[in-house]
This record gives sequence, structure tokens and C-alpha cells, in this order.
Amino acid sequence: MVNKDLFDILRTFKRLIIDITIKILNRMRLSINSFNGSSREISLLYEYSEYNLPNQNFCNLISEIYKEYNTFDKSYKISKINSESKNDKVWDTYFLRKIGEHYRLLPLIINLINAKKVIEIGTYRGASAKSIINNSNASLKTFDIIKWDSFKSTYLNNDDFINDSLRQLIADLSLDREFEKYSIDLLDADFIFIDGPKDYKFKKNFLGKLFRLYRENPEREVFILMDDVKRSTMANIWKSINYPKCILDMVGHWSGSGLIYLSNKI
Repeated sequence: MVNKDLFDILRTFKRLIIDITIKILNRMRLSINSFNGSSREISLLYEYSEYNLPNQNFCNLISEIYKEYNTFDKSYKISKINSESKNDKVWDTYFLRKIGEHYRLLPLIINLINAKKVIEIGTYRGASAKSIINNSNASLKTFDIIKWDSFKSTYLNNDDFINDSLRQLIADLSLDREFEKYSIDLLDADFIFIDGPKDYKFKKNFLGKLFRLYRENPEREVFILMDDVKRSTMANIWKSINYPKCILDMVGHWSGSGLIYLSNKI
């Protein structure tokens, strides 16, 4: 009897510790980052299943991505960072990695779906933006709260903005007024890449607004690639998405490149 009571107490305590840990990891990353391919962090795994078959068109696209990935690499144009500092040159090594990064994946998807208008959430140093405009014919609008040339080193230059194939818009799309201001751009997009702040609140807030916008406009649909979906702060958000979705392992980012087919068409 004593042993059973002790076992029940330990089991309850174990569940309590796990629940608290999961709540912390849902909102806080615990990671060790490096530039030499040895980054690691604690993630979360949520059970996910459905009784319906996956969307066939979505499956066909995923199949084409893996089928064409190696062929696309042969014509892929690698970008170089604009910097004289040797320390900054480490960023260029990410473009050399053919597995574990998303720089080839982005323009490949854009080309496969014949996307003309692309939205990027999170410009940063412009690595993804440069990869897109160098390897596709799509026009790109990239959003950030910091101007691209505020960084000492960047992949972009003024010539990239000459013919309007690339525009940067300074806005925080988690704010209602900013989201409303650019809602037409979001609806007109053929492809959206979400690589913004690596925090739970922004992703949940922005996705909620975006999904509601498309529900209110069911005639529109879009493919979304969302970065870092394997991170602990993204795991529960990824699980909650009720649209066709797939994590593109091997050809995507090691931290999780999640492809979503956002469509409310019956």
C-alpha cells in the first residue's frame, strides 16, 4: 500500500514537472548556437494525426520539390555578403550547405508554383531575399522593423532595388494598424515566407491575423513556408495549424521548414 501511494505521488510529481517544463519551452528557447554546424537546442514533440487523407495537390507539390531539388542546384546562384570583415564571411558558408538550409528551397518552391508575387517576413541581412531575386523571376516585398542597410554587413545593395523586383517595407505586422495597411499585399501574394522574430507571441499573433484574413476572403489561397517550426517555441503553434502542412526535412532548414497550403476553397 505504501509503495503504491509513493508510486502515485512520484507519477503526479513527474507529470507536474513535465507540464511546467513544456509551458516554459513553449515560450522560451534553450539553445547553443554556433557557425560551424554544431548548433543544438531543446525542442518539443506533439502528437499529430488526422482521419482524412492529405490534399493531393499539396502532396504533388511536395513530391516535385524533392524530385527537382538536385537538378535545381545545378543552376542555383550563390550569394556573397557585402563586407570586408573576415568574421562576416562565415555567413557565406550557409549558402554552401546543400542540406540543412533553406536558401535553395525558397526559389525552388517559388518556381514550381510559378509565383509572381512573394512576401517575406523578416529581412535581416537579406540572405533569403537575395537568394529569391537571384534565382527566380518573382517580385519580392520584404518586411522588417529594421532597414536592411542598418547592418554593417548585408547581402543586399542599392542596385537590387532599382527595377522594383525587390522592395523593403518597414512595418511590424503583429500590430493591427500595420497589418491592415498591408492586408491587400498579403492577399495578393502567391507565396509567403515567414522568418520574422523567433518568438512565440509574434508568430502566433501574425498567423492568427493572416488566417483570419484568408477566411474572410475564401477566394484567395497562398503557399506559406514557415521557418523554425521544430523549435520549442513553434512546436505548439505548428500543431495548431488546421491547413495542409508538411515539414520539409533534408531540403529545408535543420530547425524546421514548414510548408502550408492556406486555402479555404470548398
